[in-house]
Amino acid sequence: MTLSVFGKVVGSESERLVAALRSVCEFEGVELTLDQLGPDDREQLEACKQLEGEGVFFEVSRPGDPGNASKFWSDAMVCVQQHLPSWECDPAEISSRMFSDFFATTLGRVCSGVLGIGSVAGIALVEGGIEREFVAPYDTCLRRIICDVAKPWDLSPNRVYVCRTGERAT
Repeated sequence: MTLSVFGKVVGSESERLVAALRSVCEFEGVELTLDQLGPDDREQLEACKQLEGEGVFFEVSRPGDPGNASKFWSDAMVCVQQHLPSWECDPAEISSRMFSDFFATTLGRVCSGVLGIGSVAGIALVEGGIEREFVAPYDTCLRRIICDVAKPWDLSPNRVYVCRTGERAT
C-alpha cells in the first residue's frame, strides 16, 4: 500500500480555492489532482461535519506517481525523528527548531499551505482510508501532524486533520 494525501477546502469561491491549491503545489513541485477522488475517499470527507458545504476536493502526490505521497512522509519523518529520542512525541513539547525543520519538507509546506486555504480545510494523510478525525485550530493541527509523522507512514493513525482558517491555538 501507499500513503495518500487528499482533502477538501471549503468555501464558495472555487476559482480562488483552486488558485490557492495550485499555488501551494506548484511551489512544491507536487502533482495536484482536483475533484477526482475515488468514491470512498470523497464519501469519507463528506462524512466530516466540519467539511460540509461548497468546496474543492483535491489529492496531492509525487509527479508521475499518482496517488502516492509516501516519499513526502518518509522525508518528513527523517526530519522529525532527528529531534526525538524515540517515536514518542508530545505536541505541546515541539521545539521551534523541530517546527522549522518540518516546514522545510514538502509534506510540512503542503500541510501548512493547504490548512490555511478556505474557510475550513481538511487534509487526510492515510494508508487506505480515514479512520480518525482530528479537528483543531491551525497550530494544533500542525503540531499533531508533526507528532504523527514521527512514526513510519504504515503506522499512521490514518487521520484527516481539519481546521478553520484563522483559528489559532491560545
